[in-house]
Amino acid sequence: MLQPDHIWQHTLGFLSAADLCTVALVNKEFHAWATEDRLWEPLCHQQWEGRQGDKEFFWSSKQQLHWKQRYAWAAFDSLRQEITRDEFCYFSWKLLYNGRESRLGLRKFLEDGTYHSPYAGRCEWILMNNHLMFMGISLKFERDLETWGWTIGKGTGTVYLSVDTTRQYT
Repeated sequence: MLQPDHIWQHTLGFLSAADLCTVALVNKEFHAWATEDRLWEPLCHQQWEGRQGDKEFFWSSKQQLHWKQRYAWAAFDSLRQEITRDEFCYFSWKLLYNGRESRLGLRKFLEDGTYHSPYAGRCEWILMNNHLMFMGISLKFERDLETWGWTIGKGTGTVYLSVDTTRQYT
C-alpha cells in the first residue's frame, strides 16, 4: 500500500514545470519533493523534443547539474539572440536560394573560418554583430523561437536554415 508521502510524490509527476515551482513554495517537504531529479528529467526531454542545439551540453553528466537546473538553463538559452562561433560550426545549414532548396546538400562552415562553396570553392567567413560575412555578402542571424535553431538571411534571396544532424538525446 502506498504511503501518503508516496501518493504526493506520484501526483507531482503529472505537473508542469511552472506548477512544480509553485508547489515547491508550500513547505520544506513539498520543496524537497518538487525538486527531485526524477520529476525534472522527463520535463527536460519534453522541453527539448523537436528542438535544435547542443543537447550534449545539457545531458552530459560532466555538467553535474540537477535536472531542474538543466531545464532552467535550456529555457534561458532558448531566448538568446546571438549565435556563438562554436554553435555556428556545430550546425549544418540548408541553403534556400530564391525560395528553393539547393540540390547540393547541406552546407558546413568549418571552425578554421573556411567554407567550401560548390560554386566558388574555398571561401573565408567571419561572424560580426550577429551577421555572417562571406563571399562579399553580409547576412543577418535570427533565432527561431519554435525550434531554437537559427535562420541566416531571412527576407533575402539567400537563406540558410540550421539543421541539427547530431544524434538525439537519450
